[in-house]
Amino acid sequence: LWTALASGNADLVEANDPGPDFDWNCSSKTYGTPLMALIFSGPRTSDRGCTDFVTDSETQFQNRLRLIRWMIMEKGTDPKKEETAGCCADKSWSITDDDEVYSQTRTLSFRGHSAFSALLEVRMHMLAAEGDWRSDISRIDRILEVFSSTRPKEKMGKPRTVNVHEGVVDMWERFLEEETGKDLTIRCLRGQEVLGTVSAHAGLLASVSVVVKAMLSGPMREGSVGAIDVECRADSMRLLLS
Repeated sequence: LWTALASGNADLVEANDPGPDFDWNCSSKTYGTPLMALIFSGPRTSDRGCTDFVTDSETQFQNRLRLIRWMIMEKGTDPKKEETAGCCADKSWSITDDDEVYSQTRTLSFRGHSAFSALLEVRMHMLAAEGDWRSDISRIDRILEVFSSTRPKEKMGKPRTVNVHEGVVDMWERFLEEETGKDLTIRCLRGQEVLGTVSAHAGLLASVSVVVKAMLSGPMREGSVGAIDVECRADSMRLLLS
């Protein structure tokens, strides 16, 4: 199944469906979560004759999007489920010119990531790299849009619940809603058009992302002005921060 998911081939995935006992939020040391296997296709993609969401043709990418929707709706796959197997894979992406690498992203380690957080990290790596990554970033945004617009189908039976103390919920709601102390402005763009702004706590974001930390603590412009430009919709950014 993992190989079928990495191929992005719906027929292979259906033929290798292990049935109702399979946990579609489990982890693999090679691929991470099943959703990460589908999106990133595992390490050393080109060496295995495979494509991933970046190197797919448009038809292949559309098939991958359909499989993502199917996994979320039919199998209950959670895009924010972090891998827990200690995934040993890492990956980077490059722009080539006459078979020579013109620009390359920083290497992403899949360890401890979810499909959602890994995509956001790749997006930041592409924004920080030289060259024109707009088409690749656009594909990331299309996947994130599927994440935000797709929900699992309701199933009959006793709902699964997690008990969270009321005080913890109240504390985090106040923390996220309180504008006092938010010292970072995230400008959400489409090209040169500003779609909206979102305020955040710089220290909190820097503690969970080495890319944000480098942008804010180093000599980069973002650190001096206290603002980051991100090509995405404002509601997508609010979903991340929630």
